Amino acid sequence: MPSPVVTMKPSLGLRRRLVMLVVAALVPMAGLLVVNARLNANTAIDRTTDSLQFAAGLVAASQARVVDSAHHLLRSLANVPALLNANQADCQR
Repeated sequence: MPSPVVTMKPSLGLRRRLVMLVVAALVPMAGLLVVNARLNANTAIDRTTDSLQFAAGLVAASQARVVDSAHHLLRSLANVPALLNANQADCQR
């Protein structure tokens, strides 16, 4: 008596295996995209921070020059002879 031939069907079809292969290939690429986006965001934040610190330094230097100019103006005014006499009548004109 011939032995019965047992055929086993594959548990997964060709289409399903192909889809799983594509998904397995895409998952690491998606992870790399996320990591790359995060690194780019951090780089942009660092550049922006540096740029803002530089701009703040320029503003501070400009304000220091304004204060210094005001200081020199007030010192010059303090040495004007008409102001040193402190004649109130002249100030009222």
